[in-house]
Amino acid sequence: MAGGKGRRNPDAREVWALYEETRRPGAPGLAARVAAAPRLFRTALRGEYPHLPRGRTLVCAVLMLAYLVSPLDAVPDFIPVVGWMDDAGVLMWTLRALVHESGRFLAWEQAGAPAAGHRP
Repeated sequence: MAGGKGRRNPDAREVWALYEETRRPGAPGLAARVAAAPRLFRTALRGEYPHLPRGRTLVCAVLMLAYLVSPLDAVPDFIPVVGWMDDAGVLMWTLRALVHESGRFLAWEQAGAPAAGHRP
């Protein structure tokens, strides 16, 4: 390729972005973000978390799951490897969004948000 630099795989970029986001100084690590995900969903579904509306949370979760289990894909799953790449892309996009939002959620909690399970 020109300039000696090849194109990077989009999924590899997503993985690298996840890694960089969780390794920034002062940012919550991956384990803390994964542990916070259930609290994030609970507070978002209750309407307590202001950065992620309840309807958007439900729609995104349902659409992602429907796409992953649906036999109708952009590239059919019966084509080995290539057929699974679109599913992997959707999964990586979802995981990146979840890791990002759970970091924001942890900052929201640390700023004095209501404790999980506490309704204002």
